[in-house]
Amino acid sequence: MALFSLHINYIGIGGYSTQCRAEGPYDAIRVFLKKPSLNEFLSEHPEWPCDFQLRDIYLFMPLKGLTNVYFCGLGQQGKYIHIDIVQTVQRSSQKEKYCGPRRKRVTLR
Repeated sequence: MALFSLHINYIGIGGYSTQCRAEGPYDAIRVFLKKPSLNEFLSEHPEWPCDFQLRDIYLFMPLKGLTNVYFCGLGQQGKYIHIDIVQTVQRSSQKEKYCGPRRKRVTLR
């Protein structure tokens, strides 16, 4: 399973980041919606619905020009959640070498 980082922004009230293991980016949203962090954050905001589900997705798309980065928008009763999903690559170990894209060396001035 891949590791995904989710950056959640509740429009108008703030946000936070979390991580989860999932088979793919859409499955990462499914896992996130089952976690208690959603309801815990919204418990301080009674004006927000706390029962967001997959049916509330109004947009799910990969971000053009980026690898393993996706956007998911949830909406219900005029309240919107924007989630940036990034498939995270774990650091290499002696036994398992990193096989993702190579970074170019950059000199800062």
